Amino acid sequence: KGFNPPVITDDWWLDIIEYSGTNPMEGTFQDSMGWGRWGFPLPEKNETPKSRGKRLAFAAMQNEWQKKADNLMITQITHPSIVLDFINNQPGLKDVCFENLHYLATYAPQLSIRGFGGIFEDSFENWYLHSLKIQNEKSANNDKGGTGLTTNKKVPACDEPVALRHPTFGFYTPSTIACFFVQGHLMGPSVKVYETIDYLMWFLSSNSEWMPVKIRNFLIDGIKEWMVWFWTESNNWEFPIPINKDTGTLFKSMFDASDEKNFKLTKRIENDIRTRIKYSKEHLLLSDSVEVLVEKFLTHNFIEYWIKNNKKRSTRKKK
Repeated sequence: KGFNPPVITDDWWLDIIEYSGTNPMEGTFQDSMGWGRWGFPLPEKNETPKSRGKRLAFAAMQNEWQKKADNLMITQITHPSIVLDFINNQPGLKDVCFENLHYLATYAPQLSIRGFGGIFEDSFENWYLHSLKIQNEKSANNDKGGTGLTTNKKVPACDEPVALRHPTFGFYTPSTIACFFVQGHLMGPSVKVYETIDYLMWFLSSNSEWMPVKIRNFLIDGIKEWMVWFWTESNNWEFPIPINKDTGTLFKSMFDASDEKNFKLTKRIENDIRTRIKYSKEHLLLSDSVEVLVEKFLTHNFIEYWIKNNKKRSTRKKK
């Protein structure tokens, strides 16, 4: 594969041997969750020296490209050309991506957008066309699978990971596709790198303008409808954010508001918003000023939408 490891007496190999057997979920329905970000299933465990050596070799390569992905911050919001360069320059990675296209679509959903797949373009298109056929057959057979995820309450037009290729996004709800883009599937590979509000700020920023406008707007609407973009003073245990006396003021005020018309944008709330967005800007190296990002956030009415629909949800629960 073109990878030159250290000599066999180097203690680097001890780490690789340990890593090659560290997925405690392997062989279970949670298998895909255990490989780590940019991790793929290793060759099956076997007692023959050749098989054990192959697994060890792939473990070595995977360990290297996972560390590189973390160092370079290769995520769902990385420009496709950079992701493709990363894949091409990591020994063994291109091959496992072709063999595990669903994993690739989860780690790098931006590559599934038509025209951005590079060497994987044909593979994504073939997957998309095949899923159109399968889903059409399910619809003809009056299958109800997935109908809860669509806007028309019918069977999705295609598979979720390739829905960004479909003219109406497979009829999936925007929140369904936004959720997949940000955190992948339930029990699927681990992909989330930032808080949801950070992804939202990236979508609102000029950094995301390489993305087709229709897709970008659909995903922004999806995050709005998903309603999990908020932050509090205590929800930063996985992604630490700066805390001050105003942190969480926005969420508390939204939660306490009787309806969206009664919400008041106070100085403390403004400071809470500005502080959190400043963190997103610095953490993601966003080009826009904090003031511009705050204005975009407010004009998209995320706050009003959250209050209105949270109250609706609370009313339904009481009934």
